[in-house]
Amino acid sequence: MPTKATIVLLSLTALLSTLLLPTGAGAQTFELITDQNRNHAPPGAMAGGWGPHLRSVMRSPAGELWFAYDEGPDVQHNQAIRYMRRTGGQWIHAGFNDLTTIFGSRIQQNTAHVMVGTFIYSYGIDVDRRRLVECSLNTLVTSHKGCSDVVIGSQPYPLPNNTNYVGAAVSPGGFRIVWWSQVGAPGKLFHTWNFGGGWNGPVVTPAVISGNSYANIGYLRPVFSSDNTLELLGQMENSGFFVSTHVSISIDNSYPQAVMGWIGPQSLTTFPEDIWADRQGGLHAITHHQSPSNTGAYFHKPAGGSWTFVQSFPGLTAARFQEDDCGEILHLLADSNGSLILRSGSVAGHSGPLDFSQFSSTQVQWPKSTDLSQPNAIYTMSRAYQTQDVRGLHFALVGRSPAFDHQIFHFGDPD
Repeated sequence: MPTKATIVLLSLTALLSTLLLPTGAGAQTFELITDQNRNHAPPGAMAGGWGPHLRSVMRSPAGELWFAYDEGPDVQHNQAIRYMRRTGGQWIHAGFNDLTTIFGSRIQQNTAHVMVGTFIYSYGIDVDRRRLVECSLNTLVTSHKGCSDVVIGSQPYPLPNNTNYVGAAVSPGGFRIVWWSQVGAPGKLFHTWNFGGGWNGPVVTPAVISGNSYANIGYLRPVFSSDNTLELLGQMENSGFFVSTHVSISIDNSYPQAVMGWIGPQSLTTFPEDIWADRQGGLHAITHHQSPSNTGAYFHKPAGGSWTFVQSFPGLTAARFQEDDCGEILHLLADSNGSLILRSGSVAGHSGPLDFSQFSSTQVQWPKSTDLSQPNAIYTMSRAYQTQDVRGLHFALVGRSPAFDHQIFHFGDPD
């Protein structure tokens, strides 16, 4: 375990506090991963950044960077998973899994991806057959691939009606956990996990907080506060009312239900952005709301304590954390007057709330072939998505909807 941690927060905000000296950012570059990202009009139906919690920039044991995205002709049909590999400063198509001919039925929403060793595992919901599906690709031999139903016990697990909103993560110790939601009154959150010998559970938790029921829960961003404890930031919805929610899942032999709670004042927490766990057991969350104007909010929860509001971010539309296992920097990427601002600060030995005013800043220009102001999604490299250590700065951004959300760009170190 390194004694110093690097945390990266990728954020888009129209208002910056005092700019300090640049931190050497400028070494980072933009590279097009794909211009075939799944996106469909009208806006909001399946914008290209739908499900920002589902994808990440992933590093293999050989040091290669990988990225997976979905392909489909409309909002009802996800037909394939495409796998991109970074080679010589370029992203090339390195493999795919066909989701149509294998099952002869329909996966609708995008799939969730994690990298365990040399394998990329992807999870989706077959809405016609009501099955949880797992696809895999061996990055060493990409012809070694395939998809099958997830078996829990002795047979493919039958999902209830109105099930979707899948997500997946891999723990620091290497076990996989997958979750999904059922829309209902109340909705329900399901989770299952695999230590390597098969899938366990699932455990079912009603979407209820302090007696308040919600129709669904989804868009859950993952981070591990310990090897067996998963922390998630997502959103609950009821009759068009949305609120950000913290979900904690402990994996042990007693199969406990997830613990759900609100983040803070519901007027500040309409939509989730991201969550990070520091080395002292504290949690940090970014949310945002749209009315009267886009405004972000930063919350902190000490180990064993409660969530408290720390500061707002006027103009914020998207934010992600990244923890670099080998460094001591926290980055904030922000939008100011048409430019991306990368802000950096040390978190070595950090405890308590983050003080963003201490971060240095530098301005970054995106390629002329896109518009990354208010990016449709930000994907992060994170230990919650891979078993390899996170090294360097690596994010992926979807262009602004509706004109540029067919594009995904990698932003990061040239390696």
